[in-house]
Amino acid sequence: MTVATLRLTMTEHELVDWMKYANRYMLPTRRLQVQLAHIGMLIAGYMGGVKNPKLADYLFDPPPTDKERKQVLQDAIRFFGFKPVAKRVRKRGTK
Repeated sequence: MTVATLRLTMTEHELVDWMKYANRYMLPTRRLQVQLAHIGMLIAGYMGGVKNPKLADYLFDPPPTDKERKQVLQDAIRFFGFKPVAKRVRKRGTK
């Protein structure tokens, strides 16, 4: 995408959001971070005895905020048409 096209389509608010995202996930070094985390995960799994290592355990990602968690939930509800039903809890001794 060219700069001219971005000027016509991207708002200032969207640009600020992208800057926050890049800052939060340490862009542009993200690719190197993922590659090194993958190497660390493999070493821990094969030589360190770690059972079922996960790549997320070796990344420097900050934990998601409550706002981000709620947004993911709302997106899933809209996309899948999800309508959660509260689970009924039975008291002991009742059928």
